Amino acid sequence: MLKKFILVACASSVVVSCGKKQSEDSIGEGASSGVSIFSVAASNDTDDLASLIRKKVDLSAKDEDGNSALHIAAINGSTDVAAKLIQSGLNVDTLNAKGETALILATRAGDVDMIRTLLRMNASPDIKDANDFRPLTIAAESGSPEVVEALALYSRQYLDDALFVASLRGHSVMIDSLTNYGASVYSRLESDGRTPLMLAAQNGHQETVRVLLENGANRYSTDEEGNTASQLASTAGHEQIADYLGDIPNAEEFTIVAVDEAIIEDTVSKVVQSEHLVATAQASSAGAPAPRMPAEINVISLNDHEIAVTPKKALAESIQIKAYREESLPVQIAGVNNKKVSVKYLYGEHKTIDVHPGETIPETNLEVVSAKQKRDNSKVNAAGLPADISLVQVRDKSTGELKEMTAGLNVGRTQPFAVLSESDSDLFLVAKRGDMFKDKEGVSYEILEVRPSQLVIMNVNTGNVETLKK
Repeated sequence: MLKKFILVACASSVVVSCGKKQSEDSIGEGASSGVSIFSVAASNDTDDLASLIRKKVDLSAKDEDGNSALHIAAINGSTDVAAKLIQSGLNVDTLNAKGETALILATRAGDVDMIRTLLRMNASPDIKDANDFRPLTIAAESGSPEVVEALALYSRQYLDDALFVASLRGHSVMIDSLTNYGASVYSRLESDGRTPLMLAAQNGHQETVRVLLENGANRYSTDEEGNTASQLASTAGHEQIADYLGDIPNAEEFTIVAVDEAIIEDTVSKVVQSEHLVATAQASSAGAPAPRMPAEINVISLNDHEIAVTPKKALAESIQIKAYREESLPVQIAGVNNKKVSVKYLYGEHKTIDVHPGETIPETNLEVVSAKQKRDNSKVNAAGLPADISLVQVRDKSTGELKEMTAGLNVGRTQPFAVLSESDSDLFLVAKRGDMFKDKEGVSYEILEVRPSQLVIMNVNTGNVETLKK
């Protein structure tokens, strides 16, 4: 996951001087006196380049800074020369002395045409710069939605990283683009469990907070220390954002319901729109006609389904995670002591009150049915005591639905679920915790846990546990 949020950018004045410097270099001279592979690359002169190629100039030559002609072309926007160099055999992913590719340099320069040219010629979006940033992450740091969109089609596995950076920097104009391509507002930093909403709130970016909420971000999520986005904003001195995020929930947000068709349809619809956006962009890049939206969307439960997993086809190759959905209750169990249940509100002043079994949690329709005190001696809290992992059962008096809540954890008012796609099929599968399914060999699997970007799946026959990642 992301380790640092630093971008070393090359200013435009430096870029131009770099180009001039290379044009005076004598390395790789060929067609005429003073003409070098580097000056040709800087000027986008394809005629001189053709002449140099006929004279068998070394296309892979590097200047004193370790840049190849392709790097110089990328710095100066010489798309025609860049394409010709690659077609003539120069490695599109050749590295300079700093370990940078032409794609990285083009991304820093914000040159959409060059980026698209390099990507069409199979430049890798996976290679990182010295700051551990891939091109898409660099683009998110820059604040340019056009550059992000040029890279997103080829970097979908890194969309969540880009969303973290855009949220951290307050680039609200990028949020829609990233989520439309498939970035998840529910993703979390591995280091501390913060979400994109938490990063935006903590850094005072109110417009980004608003856009993330519009895209479904969960304001009741808590990080590993139990803080909501509102609390993190308040601690950082952004009281206006804290008040905005800490607004009193409406009655629906307190209601416990089963996952209904409307929620599933809404989630799958967004997946279909994202897939169509990608397919349209791919067709445009290839000069092909734009595809049509599917006339019919097939959605079934993963439970009791048979998927096309065989000994020759791994589980991870048969199903892919396309989306995740969660809707948390605005309250959390803080702990249990002598059957007295400590309830924390995840909004307003985030107060904590005590409720006994048989009582209704104030401001809600949630009745505490039972409480079981439980401690985890393998973990300790801030006071050095065993962590409280007590279990509390509550009942929604308006719907009759029961929900078990564990101390310190968010609890969904609906069950969290993931939308999966099955390879070689137009089916979308809805996966929830506890779902059972089989493969064509009769092997049974169980979903142990559904996470924002992962499914934890157990092979029932062997007991082996596998984690599928988005």
